[in-house]
Amino acid sequence: MYRVRSRWTGLMALFVLILLILYAALLFGGKGDETTNRNGAARWFQSLREELHISKPASEDLGWELVLVNDRYTVPDSYPEDLTTLKNGKKVDTRIYPDLQAMFDAARRDGLSLEVRSGYRTKESQQQVLDDKQAEFITEGYSQREAKKMAREWVALPGHSEHELGLAVDINAEDSGQKDELYHWLNENSWKYGFICRYPDNKSDITHVEHEPWHYRYVGKGHAKTIHEKGYCLEEYIDELNNTAS
Repeated sequence: MYRVRSRWTGLMALFVLILLILYAALLFGGKGDETTNRNGAARWFQSLREELHISKPASEDLGWELVLVNDRYTVPDSYPEDLTTLKNGKKVDTRIYPDLQAMFDAARRDGLSLEVRSGYRTKESQQQVLDDKQAEFITEGYSQREAKKMAREWVALPGHSEHELGLAVDINAEDSGQKDELYHWLNENSWKYGFICRYPDNKSDITHVEHEPWHYRYVGKGHAKTIHEKGYCLEEYIDELNNTAS
């Protein structure tokens, strides 16, 4: 009886250990994702994290400009701190407004017409954006399961969207004929005003989000300059800061 009980206890301990390791990998896994094909293990881990609702609040240790929100980290309860309403009714974090206005003024001086298509969103409005995207794919003929998966490649789950921070803006051209010119201008100049293209076209393996040339995130002028010069996405930059600090 003692041997049987000991063997059973050992098996249970091993099982619990495996579960803990898996949980840790799902919660903290990320460095391996950077070199893994986005349709392979990285996407599998992401999907499993979402299904099991495994995530934790984003850290504020590096300052408010560098709060990292993605599929692993949720918007902290302290956000947004204070919002400013733009002329078109969209809202942004008050702290980014002066640099956002300066960037828009510079673009207009260069002959571009632009607007903030989307700024701060509540969890409810983020859910609506996700639902609308899924419905869009369904009308294109995809199954509900396919549409749900595809929508998640474009739209973050509620609680995991930078828009809920108030630090991100979707910028569109008022004149559709200027769309490509505007995206090029933003890519070349946004860093001067503290903004970065949050989801570059060559970083989807890391961000787990498809390229969005309209989505810009405020990180502050100093950080934006370094990110621009090194060709990083925000995840890479924060990894480097954390590794340097440790």
